[in-house]
Amino acid sequence: MQCCLVTDGGGALILVSAERARGFPHKPVYLLGTDEGVETPMVSQMEDFTSSRAFRVAGPKAFAEAGITHSESII
Repeated sequence: MQCCLVTDGGGALILVSAERARGFPHKPVYLLGTDEGVETPMVSQMEDFTSSRAFRVAGPKAFAEAGITHSESII
């Protein structure tokens, strides 16, 4: 009943093979790297309200797994 996307997280993905995705009406997005991170259970405990430590930790790990840099990810 109560969910905060900043502290509780939230999202969904439907993953299919590249072969299956080719049959969809929209251009597929290819997932090259993943990671996850958490910062704090309460927004009031965040170090900085303009940026999440979880993003700063998970982002570089996902790029490393994908074998690309942030500048290479811009389409």
